[in-house]
Amino acid sequence: MQIRAYAIRERGGTAEPFLYEKTFGGRDVLVRITHRSFARGDIQFIDSDWGDAQYSLVPGHEIVGIVEEAGSKVADLHTGDRVGIGYQQEACFNCSFCKRGTEQLCASQKVIAVDRYGGLAEHIIVDARFAFRLPPQLDSATSTPLLSSGRRCTQAFFGPDWPTVLEWGCWAPEGSVIWPYGSSTRWGTS
Repeated sequence: MQIRAYAIRERGGTAEPFLYEKTFGGRDVLVRITHRSFARGDIQFIDSDWGDAQYSLVPGHEIVGIVEEAGSKVADLHTGDRVGIGYQQEACFNCSFCKRGTEQLCASQKVIAVDRYGGLAEHIIVDARFAFRLPPQLDSATSTPLLSSGRRCTQAFFGPDWPTVLEWGCWAPEGSVIWPYGSSTRWGTS
């Protein structure tokens, strides 16, 4: 399938129209992107601050959109579902991290800007295990940053054994935990 996007073609470049091909597989969802935001990490990839950016690069790792098609092996997402997609696009699902549900620590993971194209596009095709149905009380435009910092942010502080309830939690600069959705039994907040 051909995806219309905007890509950065060189270090520090500007976004230009870009078309790319992506195969749609049985575990994938095709998502029409409705909202995206950019984080400092996107700028660091555009500028190749870490030295691992691959050009042409389609930035944007905070994505909200509507499922337009679900692969034959996808049971929990359907056409019309509103989903959020973060920077991670794939994992091996066979290593010890993946087997215990901490695939964000998988050494074989594939991420936007290094291995995959991101959200500065009309659509994205992603493994459905990395597209998360959003609760109706979350506004699409203001919830995109949660796809960058949510569980990934807290994982860095608390390690892989932290409860999965942190799926939508974020560590605030003041050192407090923000819970836009979900609850924590550890601190008794909701």
